Amino acid sequence: MTGRTWAVIAAGALGVLAAAVSSEPVRPPPLLLTLSPPHGISSSVVVLEGNAQVAEWPELSHAPDGQPRGVVLGAGSAAVVVEQVQRADPSWSAGLWVLGPGGHRQRADRVYPGVRPVALPRGELAVPRGRFGPVPAEGAYRVDLLSVDAVAASGTAAPRTLWEGAGFLALPIGVSRGELLVYVPGPAAQPLLAVSVETRRVRTVAADLPLARDFSLAADGRLYFTQQGGLGPDDWRVRVIDVASGTRRELPGAGGHLALLPWAASGGVLVQLDAVGNAAWRDGAEGKRRCRLGPGVDAWRASSADGLWMAGLHEAPSEFPRAVLAEVHGGAHASLPVPREVRPEVLGFLEGGAP
Repeated sequence: MTGRTWAVIAAGALGVLAAAVSSEPVRPPPLLLTLSPPHGISSSVVVLEGNAQVAEWPELSHAPDGQPRGVVLGAGSAAVVVEQVQRADPSWSAGLWVLGPGGHRQRADRVYPGVRPVALPRGELAVPRGRFGPVPAEGAYRVDLLSVDAVAASGTAAPRTLWEGAGFLALPIGVSRGELLVYVPGPAAQPLLAVSVETRRVRTVAADLPLARDFSLAADGRLYFTQQGGLGPDDWRVRVIDVASGTRRELPGAGGHLALLPWAASGGVLVQLDAVGNAAWRDGAEGKRRCRLGPGVDAWRASSADGLWMAGLHEAPSEFPRAVLAEVHGGAHASLPVPREVRPEVLGFLEGGAP
């Protein structure tokens, strides 16, 4: 596997585990991941169904040590952002690609690396794009020219610019009631904006949301995130903002360390309480959850459409993350069968089945 990134579709990875907790096992949908060996320079795609059938998709080239991140678009396609060139300042070095069993297509360049595209209602993908700004004065940060573009996943339509401005980054988060949420950290303020996907009208949800990270958007328009508290650099809290009204509040009993990683799922939000595997439901569903994979935290990436399953990464110090699949409110929780010498990334569930 040296020098390549492998993408895996694992179907029924928890079949045996599900059978242990139910006489009628409910199998999760197939799951799409990328697995990146260190210093890999291309991506291969491998299909695993029940660990039995294997098929290969075309390769995807990227910069050395590139790490694809993305989302599933349907049963037979996904969109990823991955570095295309390697340079000292990696800003705007990535491309947007649409992957499928019949081939991969690059849809945009000058994309910020390390982000996930956001699927928009009419077959488009929102990505942060930009150009380098002027060289800053000594001791200052560079301010770049930014845009959030809607890029068609297929066809020949040119990208649509939904928002443009200046700052450090314009991060698309998700869509709520026809508006794309965009977080724009900059030198003066760090606003959270809501941009109409159809009209491009911009509404300010929060004029300044400093040091916010790890956003997770619930279906009802509640946006959860981690934000630094007022007791020093190690004081982090989970907060929630109602996208429609802009009302903010802090979740009680959810704070104290950086890797809180809130994840909005059916019935509430799951928060990592510590770095030894303890988590808890807040803001609706209540109760504690214990990771069976040892010390570390679970960074959830995707939920199934029926709200029964979630998948993500179990991250622990001094080792590559492990891809994990779990019941949202049940006891099943296990590693996916992928090699330990690669870096996995979860793209999402293939609700229509593996192609």
